[in-house]
Amino acid sequence: MRVARIACPRCWQELHDAGRNLRCDGCREVYPVARGIPSLLVGPPATWEELIRTLDWEMQRHPWVVLKMSVAACTWLPRARQRLLRSLPIAAGDLVLDHCTGRGGNLPGLRRAVGASGGIAAFDLSGYGLAHALRTVERAGWQNVRLQQADAHRLPYLSKTFDAVIHFGAWNQLASPERALEEILRVTRPGGWVVLLDEGIEPKLRRTLWGSLLQWANPLFGCDPPIALLQAYGMRPEVRWVVRGMFYEVRFRTPV
Repeated sequence: MRVARIACPRCWQELHDAGRNLRCDGCREVYPVARGIPSLLVGPPATWEELIRTLDWEMQRHPWVVLKMSVAACTWLPRARQRLLRSLPIAAGDLVLDHCTGRGGNLPGLRRAVGASGGIAAFDLSGYGLAHALRTVERAGWQNVRLQQADAHRLPYLSKTFDAVIHFGAWNQLASPERALEEILRVTRPGGWVVLLDEGIEPKLRRTLWGSLLQWANPLFGCDPPIALLQAYGMRPEVRWVVRGMFYEVRFRTPV
């Protein structure tokens, strides 16, 4: 079983157990732990309250959003998600980061891929989403799946930790995709895989009636894959459109 080593998001030194908290020996910051989930956010809790409240509300309505998108796609999206997870370049024994895990929908598929010998770290800002993911982990009894409350722009992991980083959804809504990408590249080992998936209609479908209706219902479907951003950082991404062309999937390997 592999477990990701947690680091202070301020100075990226390794954290140590201090009873009900995690403590950084470098900057002396202390991070609370509740139900086994450390809250690894930089700054006083008040600075995060409004954003977390907003994300919690989005997580609560997420099943309804999935239902509406499933009707639009004429396919059940949770089943399509599992098919996509089976196609990922993940092997038994890998250590994987589920980047912005939300309600933990990726966890069963990722756990099947890495097996008992691998490990998964999964983080999100939403406390509601993490509570839902925790119930999945506890019911299954997975000892090699660990959850953290964290910010995508300051990941609480040591550098070159993960064999693969998987991000499904909300890339288009990040405050700073550039900063999030820098952090992903920092925590992924040389030669590791990164996969980003989010709303974005295939260009040839955008001017169709169906594509126009999708973008009217949710403008995020008009987003493009972050190809220029990835190329600016020296990546050579592969792009494909999945689930009837409603979503883009970008995958690449980090430089060796």
